[in-house]
Amino acid sequence: MKEIKRVIFSLFIAAIFMSAMGLFSLPPALQLLSFKAVLVSLAFTHAHIVGKLAFPQVNWDESMIRPVHYVRVLLYVVFIYAYSLGG
Repeated sequence: MKEIKRVIFSLFIAAIFMSAMGLFSLPPALQLLSFKAVLVSLAFTHAHIVGKLAFPQVNWDESMIRPVHYVRVLLYVVFIYAYSLGG
């Protein structure tokens, strides 16, 4: 349950925009904006899940930051960029 709290806002945003696209007839510009918001929210959630499963936890307080920690942070950037280009 603790991990769900980290992505609940992202999932909430995705649900709101998906329901808005389904319930209302939005103009094309708002449809694109809503679709991109859904993609970015889901990309954040996907990156969080993959980061949890594949990489160690990043603790910025410790004195030794390993390169694998930077890879986990970069994972968020790459997923969001790739998802946002997908629309």
